[in-house]
Amino acid sequence: MDLKKILAILVVGYLVVSGWRIGTPFIKNAVFQNDLDTIARTLSVDGTVPHARNKVLEAVRINEIPATEENITVMRDDETRQVMVGVKYTVAVSTPFDLYTHTWHFNASAQYGMQNVPRPAQ
Repeated sequence: MDLKKILAILVVGYLVVSGWRIGTPFIKNAVFQNDLDTIARTLSVDGTVPHARNKVLEAVRINEIPATEENITVMRDDETRQVMVGVKYTVAVSTPFDLYTHTWHFNASAQYGMQNVPRPAQ
């Protein structure tokens, strides 16, 4: 093999590994967002805020999300059954050999509940 082919293979390999490292946090966030949707939907129908908070902490642990309990927000209005579940966190990613480093800021959240529907004018 000549030098050009070897360099091309190395560049393509570097780009694939870099793309994987940069894209992985978005995939984890999408899975985590799905978990938050399920937790919020369950809380809007039945459940308590402490139980939902524990479920969010469990989802954080399972999905390996770098968030602490202080980053978690769980609110429920018992009158309207509106629910908001949110987690703010950041993930630092870098390419091989640390040629490029970036910090992604995620704000995963879900809202469910009964909406106030305006009545038609009479």
